[in-house]
Amino acid sequence: MNYGILLNAYATQGGIPYDKISLVIAVGELVYGIAQPLLGILAMKKSNAFVLKIGLALLALGFLTSSVVRNGIVLIFTFGILLSGGTGAVCFGMIMGAVSPFIPKEKAAFASGIVNASNGVISSVMSPVMQSFLTGFGITKAMCLLSIPYFFVFPIAIFLGKIHRESKVQAEKQSPAQSNNLSSIIKNTFCNKNYIFLCMGFFTCGFHMSLIQNHFFSQIISYGIDEKVAVVAYTVFGIATWPAIYCAAFCVPKFH
Repeated sequence: MNYGILLNAYATQGGIPYDKISLVIAVGELVYGIAQPLLGILAMKKSNAFVLKIGLALLALGFLTSSVVRNGIVLIFTFGILLSGGTGAVCFGMIMGAVSPFIPKEKAAFASGIVNASNGVISSVMSPVMQSFLTGFGITKAMCLLSIPYFFVFPIAIFLGKIHRESKVQAEKQSPAQSNNLSSIIKNTFCNKNYIFLCMGFFTCGFHMSLIQNHFFSQIISYGIDEKVAVVAYTVFGIATWPAIYCAAFCVPKFH
């Protein structure tokens, strides 16, 4: 979700200083990152579908509460914690874990690329939609409208949870349950050089991507460029991520 588009709207329509709403989004980025491993542990104990349901509920609640808040400190809780925590709960890894029972192992890399690329697709589609909502309805109604899709997606998470329970019962009948010790998993993970390099790559990617996503739109309109042009530029940025991810989806399986 392109929360950076909301930054200028909160500053102009909500009366919150740019630096304060920028801090709120910065806190949200940290919460988004911290929430993922913590919720991943919860997914190990419960299920990915269980965490997805929590995430969808937090997203809907975060949008609805943030729609009426006009105080920077309170907005850190509603936008920076609730909304961003919910975004972390529906991250790429959690979604892949939830849909993996439906995917053959030989198609896992390809499916991973498709799911990852969908992030760019949604960003491209939602950018003009969000801007239209903000221009036509204002920040309050726009935030309420953006919460609606999560209520419709919630039944899908319930369905995935049901499938997970059934597959878990079947797996336990076929083989004895294995004990997953969290400390040993973390230790073995950080002994894997490939994982360390992967984390380094995501760190550099997340650093510049977060800056672009959060401030690119506001930076463009600060030069006097029309918001419609700015949102088109934002959309092009999202589209530009598609080819690389799709290439990875097709090429990675061939090297294994």
